[in-house]
Amino acid sequence: MPRTSPAFQSLTEVLSLSENQSVLTARFENGFQHIRRFQNNCLQIQISQNAEPDFFSYTLHNQDTFPLNWEEEEEVLEINAGGSFFLDMETGQWEWTLAPHSLLQTEKGLGLGFLGQEVLATFHLEANQQFFGLGEKTGGLQRRGSSFTNWNTDAFGYNDGRDPLYVSIPFYLSVHQGICYGILVDNTCKTRFNFGAGNQRMVQISAAFGPMNLIFIPGPSPEEVLGRYHELTGKMQMPPKWSLGLQQCRYSYYPEHEVVAVARNYRDRNIPCDVIYLDIHYMDAYKVFTVDKKRFPDLKRLCGQMMEMGFRIIPIQDPGVKAEPGYPSYDSGLEADVFVKYPDGENWEAGVWPGDCVFPDFTDEKARIWWTNQTTEWVKETGVSGLWNDMNEPATWGQDVPDMLEFNLENRGGSHLEAHNIYGQLMAKSTNLGLQNARPEERQFVLTRAGFAGIHRYAAVWSGDNVANEEHMFLGIRLVLSMAMSGVAFSGPDVGGFVGDSEKNLFIRWTSIASFFPFFRLHSMIDSKDNEPWSYGELAEEIVSNYIRLRYKLLPMWYSAFKKSSETGEAVLKPYFWKKPGLEFQNEFQHQFFFGNELLIIPANSEHPSVWSDIPDGKWFHLFTGQAFEGNQSLWISSPIDILPVLVRSGSILITRNHGTHSMDKAVKDFQIHIFYGEGKTSQYLFEDDGVSVSPQEKDYLEVKFDSNFENNRLEIMRMAGEKELKLSNIFLWHFPQSDGKLIMDGKEYSTEKGSFNWLEPLPNFDPFEDKGKVYFGNCLKISLA
Repeated sequence: MPRTSPAFQSLTEVLSLSENQSVLTARFENGFQHIRRFQNNCLQIQISQNAEPDFFSYTLHNQDTFPLNWEEEEEVLEINAGGSFFLDMETGQWEWTLAPHSLLQTEKGLGLGFLGQEVLATFHLEANQQFFGLGEKTGGLQRRGSSFTNWNTDAFGYNDGRDPLYVSIPFYLSVHQGICYGILVDNTCKTRFNFGAGNQRMVQISAAFGPMNLIFIPGPSPEEVLGRYHELTGKMQMPPKWSLGLQQCRYSYYPEHEVVAVARNYRDRNIPCDVIYLDIHYMDAYKVFTVDKKRFPDLKRLCGQMMEMGFRIIPIQDPGVKAEPGYPSYDSGLEADVFVKYPDGENWEAGVWPGDCVFPDFTDEKARIWWTNQTTEWVKETGVSGLWNDMNEPATWGQDVPDMLEFNLENRGGSHLEAHNIYGQLMAKSTNLGLQNARPEERQFVLTRAGFAGIHRYAAVWSGDNVANEEHMFLGIRLVLSMAMSGVAFSGPDVGGFVGDSEKNLFIRWTSIASFFPFFRLHSMIDSKDNEPWSYGELAEEIVSNYIRLRYKLLPMWYSAFKKSSETGEAVLKPYFWKKPGLEFQNEFQHQFFFGNELLIIPANSEHPSVWSDIPDGKWFHLFTGQAFEGNQSLWISSPIDILPVLVRSGSILITRNHGTHSMDKAVKDFQIHIFYGEGKTSQYLFEDDGVSVSPQEKDYLEVKFDSNFENNRLEIMRMAGEKELKLSNIFLWHFPQSDGKLIMDGKEYSTEKGSFNWLEPLPNFDPFEDKGKVYFGNCLKISLA
C-alpha cells in the first residue's frame, strides 16, 4: 500500500552556513533555518522550506536587527544573544543557555522539522518547568500538562476548558529554576502548543504551514521578558482617561430614552460612570454604519446630551456588510472592490445579524482605507466617542468559514488559513485609524473581541460572551492575568456575566473584584437580568457603589500605571507569583494579584465568609479593616460580602482623588497622598494631564515622583516633566506609631492631627429590625494643605 500520510522530517545535519545582511542561513537536507538577532538581544529562528527568508510580520512593530555575533568551532555553532545559543551541526539540536543554567534545548531526534506542510518545533520538557501566557485561554494560569489551539472562535457561553476562544496570542512564558524566558511564534495560521499533554517528554509547537518564526525572548524576570516583547511588538497607545472608568452595557439599550434613563440613574444615585454602550438594536436593520431613526432619531444630539452629563457613547460595529443594493456601504464597497472572494472571483456571502453579508478583506490596504474612511465619516456624523468591534473572528451563522477563500495578505496572496487569526486585529487597526482621522487631537478607544499578538497597539480586549456563575468570575480573573502576561494590559470580562442571571452576592463580589481590572464593564444580554448597580436591591447597590467609587478614588494610580505601561510595556496587573522568591507558583493562590507594587488583591468566593490567602514577605495592612499582617505565611482572612480583602504593603504611597461623577469631572481637582508606615525609602509616580489629548502642552500635564524616607519622616516631591500645577489637599499617614508627629515635605515642617479617610463609605441601615449598617476602618493622621 502506498503511504497516505506524511512522515516527520527532522532538520538534522547542517550542510552549509551563509550570512547575508545580518541573517545567517543554515541549509539542511530537508529545509532551511534563517537566523537573525534583534537589537534587544532577542533571537529569531525561522524554519522554512525556502532558501530565502521571509520575515513579513503583522505582529512585529520593530524589526531593527543587530549584527550576529557567531562562530563555528568543532561542529558547534555558537550565537551570543540573550545568553548563548548552540547548534550541533551534526544533529541539528539547539540549546539556549544563560550561564550556568540551560534554558531550553530541542528534543534529541525530534527537534525542528516538517510533517508534510506542518512545521514542528519540539523542545525537551524539563522537570518542574512551568508555562504561562498564550493570552485568552481557559484552565489554570499554569499551562503544563495541557495543549492549546490558536484559532479565533466565536465561543458563546463558553465553559472553563473550552479552547480556542476569541483571541490568539502565540506567546508564552516559561519558568524553570527561577528564570523566566518567552517564546513568540510569529505565524498567523492555526498553531498548537502542547506543554506535556499526553506525554512526559516534550513541549511541542506546530503551525499548519510555514514558515514558522520562533522568537526567543530572554528575561530573567517576567517583567524583562514583557519589556522586550513590547520592544518588538510595539507599545500600547495611552488610552483616554474616561476609558478607565466604569462602563455600562446591555444587549441592548433602546430606544434613546432608555439610554437617558440609565445615565440619569447613575447621576441621581451618585455612582460614577463614564461610558454607555449601544448594542445592535441602535442600527437600521442591524446594518453597520447606519442608525435606526425611530429608536434614535438624532444620535449626534444624544451623544452631545450624554457628554454634557459626563458620559461617552460607544456603539457596536460588526464587519459584515449587508449584501443589499442601494445600501451605501455595500455599493461603495463593491465599487472599491474590497470584499473577500472565492477563488473564482465571486464575493463570499454569509449570514450574520442583517442577513446575507459580504466582508471586507482587512488584509488588503485598500479595504482598510475604505473601512477607515467609512468609520471617519460615520463618527463625524454621529458624534460617538469610541467603537466596539464584535463578531470579528470573523463569526457567521454556521460557525464555519471556507478555507479556500482568497485574501490579499498585503499583495502576497493567500487563503483564509493565514488570514483568519489576523482578521479581527486588522479590523481594530482600521477602526482605530478611522477614529483618529475623525478626531486627530484626541486619543482613541476601540474595544475588540478578536485579536492576535500585537492587538494591544490598537484596542482593549474583553473576554467575550461569558456566563453569570461563580466559575466564570474566577475564570475572568485568570483570563485577565493571562492576557497581562501575554502583553495585553487593557482587558477584562463582562462583569456579572453576559449569559444568564447573576445572583445578588455573586454580582456584588464580581463587581468588587472587577473594580481592580484594567477594563471595567458591567454587561448582560437580552432576556436576562439587568446588571446595573441598583438591579439587586438597596444593600447590594450600596456595596457595589462603594467599590465603583473606590475605583474612581484610585483613578490617579490607574492613569499613572497606564502611562508607564504605554511607555515600557509594564503590566498594570501582575500575577501573585511574580513577586514570590524564585517565581514560585502555587495553584491555590493563582487568583491573587497585584495592582502596581502596592496593593495585593485577594479574590474571595461570593458565599464564603473567609478566604485562604498567602501573604508575601514584609508587613501588610488591610485597607478596609486596618488589620496588620506579617508576611511569609498562609492564613484565612475574613471576607464578608461587603469586604474584599485588599492589602497594602507597608511603606507604600497611594494617591487618590475624590470620586466625582465621572473621570473627567472638572469639580475634582485636588489629590490626596496616603503614606503607610514602613521602613527605609519608597516612591510613587503620578502622571496627570487633560485626559484626552494626544500631545498635551507643557502647561496641561505633569509627571511627579514622590519619595518618602521613614528614617526622618521626609516626603520629597520631584517634578519630572510638565508645568501643570500639582494641587494637594491632604496628606494621610496610616499606622504611624506617634499620634502627633511631624512630616517634613520639601524642606517645610508640617504638624499632624487626628483624621480619617473613607476607602469605603459607611453602609446605611435599611432594615430597622436588623442592623446592617457598617463603618469601615479609616483612622489615620492627617495634614491639611488646602
